[in-house]
Amino acid sequence: MTPASLVFLPPQALANLKQGYLGFTGWDGLDDPFLENRRIYQPEQLVEPMSDQEFADALEQHYQAMDANMKNMVSWAYYLEQAQKNRVNVEAQLQKAQKPAPSLLPQKKHYASVCCLRLFQGLQSDLIWQLHGLQHQGFCVALDTQHGFFQDASYAKQPQMFKPVVYEDGRPPAPSRTEPFPAWFQRGQNWRFEQEWRLVRPKNAADKEGLLFKMPKGLIQGIYLGMHVPKAMVQTLRQLVAMDLNFRRVPVYHMGVSQEYLRLVPMDITER
Repeated sequence: MTPASLVFLPPQALANLKQGYLGFTGWDGLDDPFLENRRIYQPEQLVEPMSDQEFADALEQHYQAMDANMKNMVSWAYYLEQAQKNRVNVEAQLQKAQKPAPSLLPQKKHYASVCCLRLFQGLQSDLIWQLHGLQHQGFCVALDTQHGFFQDASYAKQPQMFKPVVYEDGRPPAPSRTEPFPAWFQRGQNWRFEQEWRLVRPKNAADKEGLLFKMPKGLIQGIYLGMHVPKAMVQTLRQLVAMDLNFRRVPVYHMGVSQEYLRLVPMDITER
């Protein structure tokens, strides 16, 4: 699977880009209701009464799990007889024990220690530009995702993870040693069109305040301007790649619309 490589940025991120920094996003910046879980709907489940056989089978499992000394004092027949006398309460307890445990929802305390860089595909998708390109008023950079900036297991001696987002409607599993931050890498199936990848790092690995990370030279492979960016920004970027040695040979494109298809088209405006 080829990783997504486009990072969408607001116009104000241009100042950091000039200095060679990329801004990552924290928990709050994702604005994901399934991470925040502010209002949780827990529907009441109708519980069907147990049949006599189901009641006896469930009760016997409970009996067999008892201490051996207790079983020597109370026979199975007597245990069942006494439970039948208080069946309503005993059955309720048995059914409660059989209910599956509720899924463990993400805890902010656990996830607040890390941040992520979000990368997308769909350069020619107007929907991607509307959602992540500030309705065509932002810009995006294409990055070399085969670089060690992404592929290394650590950054600044801190672990990092670069993985695709999984699109499933079920809640993600609880964190584990092999999957410490599962909720960062799962979204509902309705977001599948984004084909997103995420680079996750500890916040304390940032090179500069504001979750800014220094980019190595050669990481940027292209800069794409939204259709509605100001003319001044277009000129600024063209001059940047023409004069700044850190951006030499980085092509600049201005997005437009195709004359034949309902898709966007990048037009090369690099100064040569």
